Amino acid sequence: MKLKLNLKVTGIESTPALAEFVSAKINQLERFLSREDEVLVEVEIGKVTAHHKSGEIYSAEINLSANGKRFRVVETQDDLYAAIDVAKDEILNQIRNAHDKSHSRLVRGGRKIKDFLRGFKGWR
Repeated sequence: MKLKLNLKVTGIESTPALAEFVSAKINQLERFLSREDEVLVEVEIGKVTAHHKSGEIYSAEINLSANGKRFRVVETQDDLYAAIDVAKDEILNQIRNAHDKSHSRLVRGGRKIKDFLRGFKGWR
């Protein structure tokens, strides 16, 4: 599997520690995407606006493309690292749900074939 990560930082200063944190969180998704050939992950993090009364609001947006499937999450929190964590968890849920849906379709199809063959066997 080939994982390509594009990181865009807006409204805040980009630091190596921040880039490493995002990279570590995205690399946790690799085990769920191991069957895919090429995965493109675009992450945009930053401050939403500078005029909030009660503090700063941060946003984390993750766009993931893998073999024609696209997943997208936008999360806002009052802490940048919390926004990244929640966005990673949500994209992971979307990946799991897509896998479960395709797996259940496969099982249903196999069950129909098996039922058909059982019925065909009874005609002898």
